Amino acid sequence: MSFGIILWLVSYFVPFGALQSGNSVSLGLKMLSSLLPNMAVYWGFDIFSTFEARGVNLNWTRLADSPSGSVNDLTMLHVVLMLLVDIVMYSLVTWYVDAIMPGKYGLAQPWYFVFTCSFWRVGRVESLGVDAGDEHLNFESPPEGVKVGIEIKELRKVFYKFGGMTKKVAVDGVTMNVYQGQITALLGHNGAGKTTTMSVLTGENDALHAWS
Repeated sequence: MSFGIILWLVSYFVPFGALQSGNSVSLGLKMLSSLLPNMAVYWGFDIFSTFEARGVNLNWTRLADSPSGSVNDLTMLHVVLMLLVDIVMYSLVTWYVDAIMPGKYGLAQPWYFVFTCSFWRVGRVESLGVDAGDEHLNFESPPEGVKVGIEIKELRKVFYKFGGMTKKVAVDGVTMNVYQGQITALLGHNGAGKTTTMSVLTGENDALHAWS
C-alpha cells in the first residue's frame, strides 16, 4: 500500500521537474511517460493550456491538432489513446496481482500460471461413471429427475508443517454429489474435515496439499 502511494506521488511530481520543458522532449518519450496516468493527465492539461494561450478553443474537431505546431507535440488524441492503453494495462496488472496474491481468501496461482497449458485450455465437463471398485460398496442410489450441481471425486487435502517435516491429512478421498434444488449437509465430528472441504469447494484453499 505504502509503495503504491509513493509511486503515485512520484508519477505526479515528475512532470513538473524533469519534463517541465515540453518542446525539448521527444514525442516518443512523452507517449512512453504517459503510461503513468498522472503523466498523461499532465500532458492533457498542458495541451489544453497551450490552446487557450493561443486563444483557440479545444474541441472534438481539433482533437488531432498540434497545440503549438512542433513536431514533438502531443495531441489530445494521443493523450486519449494513451489513457485507454493505461486502462487496459493496469486492469491486466490488477487481475494478475490479484491472481497470484489473493490475500487471506482465495486460491493463489503460481506467478507463471499464464504460461501454463491449463490456463489456456477450455474447460470441459466430463461424465464420470461408477468405478469398478466402488460397485460393491453400499451407496444409496442417486435420486431420479435431479441434476448434479457439484460432483466431488476423491477429494484429498493435506496440510504440511515445519517445512514439510510433519503432515496432517484433513480430507482423505471424499467422493460425493451435491444435487441442485436440494439441501446438503456435511455431518461429522470435530476435525472430520467439514470446514476444509467447504474451503476447497469455495476456492479459499486448493486441493491436495497446503503449507503452514
